[in-house]
Amino acid sequence: MGEVFRAKLKDDRSSVNRLRTALSQRQYNVLMSKVLVTKLNKSHRSAQDLLLLEKYDVTNSEPKRLIVPSTNPTKPVFYVHDDELFQVFLSAHLSTDHGNRDKMMKLLKKQFKNVTYKDITIFLSVCQECITKKQEQPTEIDKRSAQFNNQCYVDFIDYEFSPDGSFKYILVYREMYTKFSILKPLNSTRPEEVATNLINIFGILGPPAFLQSSCGTKFVEKLIDILKILWPSLEIGNMKTEVTDSFVQDIESLVTSWMRCNKKSKWSEGIRFVQLKCNTIFNEEINMTPYEALFKHKVKVGSSRSKDDGDEENEEMAVVCKEETINDDDNENNDIDDGENVEMNEIMEISKTEPKTICGDCGTELSDEDVECNHCKSKELT
Repeated sequence: MGEVFRAKLKDDRSSVNRLRTALSQRQYNVLMSKVLVTKLNKSHRSAQDLLLLEKYDVTNSEPKRLIVPSTNPTKPVFYVHDDELFQVFLSAHLSTDHGNRDKMMKLLKKQFKNVTYKDITIFLSVCQECITKKQEQPTEIDKRSAQFNNQCYVDFIDYEFSPDGSFKYILVYREMYTKFSILKPLNSTRPEEVATNLINIFGILGPPAFLQSSCGTKFVEKLIDILKILWPSLEIGNMKTEVTDSFVQDIESLVTSWMRCNKKSKWSEGIRFVQLKCNTIFNEEINMTPYEALFKHKVKVGSSRSKDDGDEENEEMAVVCKEETINDDDNENNDIDDGENVEMNEIMEISKTEPKTICGDCGTELSDEDVECNHCKSKELT
């Protein structure tokens, strides 16, 4: 190990200008001799000699060592030459229990002047125990990969009382590790239609290991059977749900807020914005937003795209729609900054239009002059 370190150190010295921080043993001894001679010759010191004594001194006790000049001789800071580096680093490395570069430097800089991060890195590159631990230790990506898409949850929001054309339900799909949700409009909750939408989601996020739903195990089993027909190589299991549907109720409240805010009854248009909204609300379980958990950065919307995340310029953005959701009280306790709140309000905002006449039977939008629906001839207009 020592020989490998010295060979690597020699290669580094030959390829990099160390700005006089590195000292060979010969340079070290010559420098120490110059300091001793200069200290004795008090009457004939040149400017160069004075600079030398400002930077270097020599211990009074044996063996003589090159040190940093100090008024406190009880705590000398030593210069070290290349032949000593391995033993110095090995001692620090073991005393810090195979500590990393920063831990070693924190300890060494109290005792030695000319050790560098680069030299410590070279030493760590030859420590076989550290190399083995690094190979065995899972990376952050490995940890995330092991948990991501392990469990996913499927539920529905019923809008039969307020259909949007042929759409009567919202499919809510949530990846349970990141809490990331995807919303899809549905004509029905038939397993065939649900499975088709799930295949589209799997094509983006990948398929989960286990599927959960509040609709019961029989529904999930039927759903998995259809999924395997659509995707024969798919391997997916059925897991009994332990998930509360409170977040589904929160999503429904956001959809209602969007419709009221934008004076629209076509909730199928709004769920794409609600989807981003619910993925950018702080989640206490994961201590971040679902969007950050999945993509590892905050969402950027509108004018904030050209500025740094930490800026507060979003406070100046006009808030056209102030939403009312059942999460209002929770959001106050979640320490979301003002700039992020404004971004979220912008997400919920669609360009406002004047209210339109809507057919009460089929949901078709009509002009103000129409007295009956052009589609179904109904006169129940709202």
